[in-house]
Amino acid sequence: MAKSFRLELLDIPYFCCGLISDFLIPKTAKAIRAGRRSNSRRSYDPVFARMKQIIHPLAKERDIAKMFADHADAEWAVHLTQVAIAFHRGLRGNPPVWYGTGRKDLMAGGIRVKPAIRGIAVRHGEPLPIVVNPRATLDLGFDDIQFLARGAFELHGRDNPSVERTAVWDVSRRTDGGERVFHEVILDQTEMMPLDEFEDVIRRFLEAVALAGYRHNVDRPADIIDLFRRP
Repeated sequence: MAKSFRLELLDIPYFCCGLISDFLIPKTAKAIRAGRRSNSRRSYDPVFARMKQIIHPLAKERDIAKMFADHADAEWAVHLTQVAIAFHRGLRGNPPVWYGTGRKDLMAGGIRVKPAIRGIAVRHGEPLPIVVNPRATLDLGFDDIQFLARGAFELHGRDNPSVERTAVWDVSRRTDGGERVFHEVILDQTEMMPLDEFEDVIRRFLEAVALAGYRHNVDRPADIIDLFRRP
């Protein structure tokens, strides 16, 4: 019997085999099967719960280094600390006002869907929906960033007239064993992936999800997009 699938926007560049705009569906399905078998319950949520503290200009790195010392999973606490320090170093000089968003799963077409963004960052009065890549081994290309930026806008910004741009925050390692370093890319609508291409990527990824053996009854990408956009 086919299993249900839990989808996060970041999963799409993570599992896609090939360029995100023209990935190979059979190989992507194989990657989804392999990735889901090894999937764990570890989460970066504890970092985002303390984001205001982490990026505060008066925060000390030595205190952040001890922030997750009591975490139940000592091995995972190392990753949480690395991500927190990368955010601290990257944002402390010009910290935004941070408004975190909920992470409760929603359901659409038999798929459990996570919100696409981690929060809203406000600088100089401008709200930026933020997609975050905290995954150590996910090296985003610019086409991936264009996809994620379009997703953040369509799913969390289009209905807000004050949102004109979205941002991707990347704290991956970039190289095997390398240090996590904060990178920020801000794009306006003309720089994001075109909407029709974005919808096609989602449609083809859902084909790969079905081929991987996960059930869903989503007929149109808009079904998922509409769900993502619910508050």
